[in-house]
Amino acid sequence: FHSRRSEAAAAVPRWPPKSQAIPTGGRVVVFSQIRDCANVIESFVRHYAALGFYRLLLYLDDCEDCAAEVLQKSGWVESGFVELVPVDDALRAQWPSMPSWRRVGQYAHMEVQSRQILNNEHALLRARELGA
Repeated sequence: FHSRRSEAAAAVPRWPPKSQAIPTGGRVVVFSQIRDCANVIESFVRHYAALGFYRLLLYLDDCEDCAAEVLQKSGWVESGFVELVPVDDALRAQWPSMPSWRRVGQYAHMEVQSRQILNNEHALLRARELGA
């Protein structure tokens, strides 16, 4: 008898896989801003891991579901492949230093596209910190 819990524990990812070397061209980091996607988030992450990306930066834009909890329990965060970045007051305080702030900052509180632009610029800085 195998429980779902033991199967899930056995499937905890290890990142990066020992057989995967860092590509000659460097590391590639994927950025995505997510919202209310707990039902599909693990397959989304598995897809990018299978493609060989170095890290996945997921910006949690006012998530009202349990996507972050799903990723933490699945082992992707602990393995280091997924980095969760809440779109909270601490991140919003950094937006004025982003290059597009003067153009889109006034709309960030009401338009997802403006937040995506600012979070993308933040993710680019984070990717540089990671050596990508």
